[in-house]
Amino acid sequence: RSIQASYLLVSRRAVNTPTLRSIEDLADVFAAPYTGSLENLLGARLGARIAALAARELGRALIGTEIYLPQMGTRIIDWLRPIAAAILDIATEERDLYMEYWNSQAGEGSVILADIGYDGTIQSQLVKLTNRELGGAYFAAKRGMDQVHHKHGWGRARFFDERSEDTFESPVMEYHLMLEAILTSPAGQFSHFEHGPHGLHPVHFPNAVNAYQWSVIERIQAGAQQFIDDVCAVTGPDTVDLAFDSAHVQEPL
Repeated sequence: RSIQASYLLVSRRAVNTPTLRSIEDLADVFAAPYTGSLENLLGARLGARIAALAARELGRALIGTEIYLPQMGTRIIDWLRPIAAAILDIATEERDLYMEYWNSQAGEGSVILADIGYDGTIQSQLVKLTNRELGGAYFAAKRGMDQVHHKHGWGRARFFDERSEDTFESPVMEYHLMLEAILTSPAGQFSHFEHGPHGLHPVHFPNAVNAYQWSVIERIQAGAQQFIDDVCAVTGPDTVDLAFDSAHVQEPL
């Protein structure tokens, strides 16, 4: 048996803006907890262009407002209504570019989103964007993961699943911030696509890992990959049929 796989870029930011077809769709974007300025929220979840648009049209005082989510989600949508048309124009542009990328890479094959966890937010937004049934393979799942089932998808968790009756404390949950730090890339978080001289090219947030930190992360990632390669070298085509105790791989944590 063999599996032919290609890999697609996605992030919360990358799907949030393209999924907007009305200003009310911002309710999903503002559902996750957040504390900070409105400007930083818009930049992180919708992108620099929308943050700059809000600053220009609504004023520095408003976008400097300290906000709390999800409590203030409805209020923020009301603040943004005067610039709804401009926001949706940006959303349409980003949607067209992402779907151009998606259609060139995903084809008609099955697509599985792989992530640490926890509520399936990116997966749910990606289903809305692509109108495709998607699977989700996660380290851990919270009860919010059920949202993916309501949007014609599925989500499985390997190490911790809050939806299960026999839930136990998991190192993956206890040390999730460390896992998120080491399962990163040197380029910074993917933001969106733009057209360049050679076609579509990805734009990343300017939060790339510095050289020293990356040298440490790279050693950890290389060790994990070597472990996987060693197992697969022994087990060969039977690898996909093996069943491991999920507690064992968590012992190093």
